[in-house]
Amino acid sequence: DEITKFYIEESKKEERDIRTIDPKYKPENIELISGNKIYHFPTQEKLFGIIIESREIAHTRKKIFDFMWEHLENS
Repeated sequence: DEITKFYIEESKKEERDIRTIDPKYKPENIELISGNKIYHFPTQEKLFGIIIESREIAHTRKKIFDFMWEHLENS
């Protein structure tokens, strides 16, 4: 989509490493991990967020992210 193309081009200009997934796997929310907190924001509904504070859950989500990052091709 156009947003993905925009981010890929901007990342190339700024020499950032970016990976993309097949659109059929595109999540319906944004997930941010910071320390022991996971932040979830839906992209299609009214703006609201959920914060989960758990070392174990954050560690697991980080491992999943690292796995995907290692196995996706650089865009």
